Amino acid sequence: MADVFGDARWHPILWVVQMLSFPIDRHNQIGITSCPNPKHEGQPRMTCLLLPKKNRWRCTKCRAWGDAIDFVAMALNRNKLESARWIIRNCRLLPEWEKYERERTRSA
Repeated sequence: MADVFGDARWHPILWVVQMLSFPIDRHNQIGITSCPNPKHEGQPRMTCLLLPKKNRWRCTKCRAWGDAIDFVAMALNRNKLESARWIIRNCRLLPEWEKYERERTRSA
């Protein structure tokens, strides 16, 4: 079985957030953007730190955190498997999406 989660986590967090059309401010090695958490209290504007060296993110206000899959899951209100598939399809750093589709139709 293909490792959908491993392949999705391989994509850089800054690239994934950019593909979601979130605005990113760059400060040295850290990116700053809006929090994807729909339950964020108050203004979510520019409270989320993007940590490219760790390929993680965290919100300084609501304390939400995670990897690229978690960011997409919160931003698009999807489960983690759908979010991993979204990253692989839409971020296009891995060329062979067909192999995941074949395995999914075999296991279904």
